Amino acid sequence: RQILGDHISQKGSLVNDKRLRFDFSHQKPIPNDDILEIEKIANYIVMQNNSVETQIMSTDDAMKTGARALFGEKYGEEVRVVSMGNFNDKKFSVELCGGTHVKNTGDIGPIKIMAEQGIASGVRRIEAITGQDAIDYLSKQNSRMIKAGELLNAQGDDIIEKLEVLIKQKRNIEKELDTLTQKDKFKNISDNLEELMVGDVNLIYQNLDDVSPKDLRKLMDDTKAKVKSSIIILIGDQDGKKMLIVGVTNDLIDKYSANEIVKIISTFSDIKGGGRNDMAQAGGSNVGEKNKIIDSVTVYISDKS
Repeated sequence: RQILGDHISQKGSLVNDKRLRFDFSHQKPIPNDDILEIEKIANYIVMQNNSVETQIMSTDDAMKTGARALFGEKYGEEVRVVSMGNFNDKKFSVELCGGTHVKNTGDIGPIKIMAEQGIASGVRRIEAITGQDAIDYLSKQNSRMIKAGELLNAQGDDIIEKLEVLIKQKRNIEKELDTLTQKDKFKNISDNLEELMVGDVNLIYQNLDDVSPKDLRKLMDDTKAKVKSSIIILIGDQDGKKMLIVGVTNDLIDKYSANEIVKIISTFSDIKGGGRNDMAQAGGSNVGEKNKIIDSVTVYISDKS
């Protein structure tokens, strides 16, 4: 409540000598900084090693002490009030509880929060380990940090900084490798495109598997930069989706239109799209058979000659 607000109310719990689980009302995930602050306060109370005080009193008197009661819980005429810890000159925790408890807060040992998650609408859960289990966990974490420091030739905060640098370098290398791979891939493709002369026009056709629309457009730009007097038809397939791009080199756009060619192909396929005279694109699940595409574009070129 000190960190998240007075709206917090208990919705369930599990407590034993090794771990605890606490369910509570809250609408959103808890930031890591707040989790660390909650953990810090809990350990502060534990380290006070104060006695856990138990009193039996009437329900009315218990309420007057400010003791917290669970919503929906039924209490008799007399209740057990458990209080422990000191914070800001008053008892840290005062609750109605019939369960067993340690004699002193120090008996709990260190507390380490391991997880925080939502379990229902408006209900969050914190899980933590205590005592020897917490000590063993922290010892293992320290061993891992020492090993990481040895591998990175770094210590303390420098370990994180060095990891961040290495991760950034890895991403840059992967990006450069992907660029080089794509360039090599497109070089091989562009050197082996199918070509057919229709009069004075060079008709270039290629059907490619596992290529993204972005890569297909790049291949079109690269191909157009290398050729003249050409109409280029590229078909890509990625995840079952077909994409068609038609390009017309600048020396032919006064006579032929990529947009018109896309419209022709759409008459015997389910593609939809369009564009300009120099380049047009369309997509669908079926672009038609290769022979039909080449035949229809050949007729189009012949009719325009």
